[in-house]
Amino acid sequence: HDHGFRAEIRTLGSIRHRNIVRLLAFCTNDREANVLVYEYMGGGSLGEVLHGKGGGFLAWDRRYRIALEAARGLCYLHHDCSPMIVHRDVKSNNILLGDDLEAHVADFGLAKFLRSGSGGGAANAGASECMSAVAGSYGYIAPGTLHPSTLIASISRLVTYTCDCFCL
Repeated sequence: HDHGFRAEIRTLGSIRHRNIVRLLAFCTNDREANVLVYEYMGGGSLGEVLHGKGGGFLAWDRRYRIALEAARGLCYLHHDCSPMIVHRDVKSNNILLGDDLEAHVADFGLAKFLRSGSGGGAANAGASECMSAVAGSYGYIAPGTLHPSTLIASISRLVTYTCDCFCL
């Protein structure tokens, strides 16, 4: 357990992307009490902005920019990190906003770290590993993860992308 946690800390601590919240420090002890310290995001979460008290108004061009910035962060995790990181819980409460409302992907509690070399390359290893367990928040889980068939998985990618952007 401790080895896995430390490996995740090393990986998350090495991520440097403008649309990923930065891990600044961590603390752990023998009783498995782990504390992660991330950079402060003064704009709160996208969920709070959209659904919180007094919130709800974001111009469409701002919503588009937030979606694009979050997608850039996720693209970095999928294509530029080693090991590849699959977030598995993308939702409005896990997109934090800076003071300038720039989007930052946060909350890696359910993230899966996929190592290449399992035969067939990272993309194939990732597909089989990700499908082995369902993770995420109700209302945001891709339908294809619940009924894994090629057709449903293909449709679910479109549906999930559309739903995630539509929630903005």
